[in-house]
Amino acid sequence: MSSFTKIGLFLAAAIAIVYGIVLSATFGVTPSIAPRKTPAPDGFDAAQYQTLIDLQSTDQMHVENLNGLGDPFHPGFMTDPAIVYVTVSTGPYDAFYVFFNKQGREIGRREKTRTMSPLGSLFMDIDGYFAVTQQGVGDQQSYIDVENGALIPFETLEKLHAKSTTFRAISYHDAPRESETYKQKINTYILKVDGVWLRAKMGQSDPPQFLDWKTPSFPQFHTQYRFPTKDDPNQDRTTFNAGSFFGGKYTIHQTWFDEQEYFRRRAPSIGSTTGMGTPEHWRGTGYYEIAADDKSIKFAIPNDRKILSGSGRFTMKVMGHESLDLMVIERYAGNDAQYYIVSTKD
Repeated sequence: MSSFTKIGLFLAAAIAIVYGIVLSATFGVTPSIAPRKTPAPDGFDAAQYQTLIDLQSTDQMHVENLNGLGDPFHPGFMTDPAIVYVTVSTGPYDAFYVFFNKQGREIGRREKTRTMSPLGSLFMDIDGYFAVTQQGVGDQQSYIDVENGALIPFETLEKLHAKSTTFRAISYHDAPRESETYKQKINTYILKVDGVWLRAKMGQSDPPQFLDWKTPSFPQFHTQYRFPTKDDPNQDRTTFNAGSFFGGKYTIHQTWFDEQEYFRRRAPSIGSTTGMGTPEHWRGTGYYEIAADDKSIKFAIPNDRKILSGSGRFTMKVMGHESLDLMVIERYAGNDAQYYIVSTKD
């Protein structure tokens, strides 16, 4: 065999090795041998942990399990007066709001219309508005109609907009299809001028004319999406948004993850519509504990995931705020969301 042939074979082998490494990185091939499992901590007792889906109050902690009401989604809150609200769907076009005070106790419910949304400390729709306080949900109040409800020209709306401190537009598209508002393409505008809530109406123009909304900002929860054990030295980078859970009263840690089935990392398949692969992870049961001062509650999540490398969808997050004496748990099981509000029994 000539020296040139040997060099050629050597280069071919080197190229094959490099190609194999590239394929390994591209398609997510990782060692098929699972990492060593993490043993349970000393004194661990799985019987102390409720299954999250059935989480109920204890003698120390109060739990609002929202999942029997319908399909809850989109929790939000108002910093003043420190109210949490959750939207619950009960059908294709039916939903309601359920409201909780800052101690995590339900204070009322109200049907959600297509045009209803929070605005500061109020909830407003096309027909009126109501206030929510720590004591409960108020009665619906009426607007004062500009020009007795007659359609106004855009120039009049511009002048009102300039004097308003709050301004919101409601498109005729959001009105019931059988209503005259929808049939005649009448847009509605909610304004606060000199402390008075007004309602103005204007026909849809061609081309449409728009004015900037004037609304309070929508506050964000302080959110934790990673749950290290108490003795994990890396406790940072676990939360989104500034603040804490009620001045640090509430904390949540993963007590242990019972590693049951190992999955190698996989890159997205050719032609994937999402471009997302599967991170290297364990499937098993996660055990968690919420502590609040000297009180606590423990829960377990079967079929939980523990990501070892790469990135993947978070299956649980916990939300709260400096003004809220509670924690909101959001857990995803497939495409279904589950919600729980946990607070102390003080």
